[in-house]
Amino acid sequence: MKEIISDLYLQFRKPLLYFDEKEGVNKPLRYARNQKSPFEDDQDGNAILEPIVFEDGFLVVRKENQVLQKFLHYHPENGATFIEVNHEQDAAKDLEVIHHEVDALVAAREMDIHR
Repeated sequence: MKEIISDLYLQFRKPLLYFDEKEGVNKPLRYARNQKSPFEDDQDGNAILEPIVFEDGFLVVRKENQVLQKFLHYHPENGATFIEVNHEQDAAKDLEVIHHEVDALVAAREMDIHR
């Protein structure tokens, strides 16, 4: 399960575009729960659109909902208006900080204060 947090509740009325660097083109994005791709050009004509609602600043996306995960990944506001919560990555960063603190404490303890 992925968690996404947002500072704002946004409702976009303008077209959402993702710039594909390989192809050099803007691709329109659209979340449709019955499609296999978040790219409008790859969807059939039977798209079922539904709103994406952040509750109390959070959006929980089940691992089975790959289309919504991809849509949020490619969304132009990803990293600006909302971010993906990655507990494992956050814990690894915290651990790295703790290791640096311990290294600094060990180095300080080994210093000769009588010089």
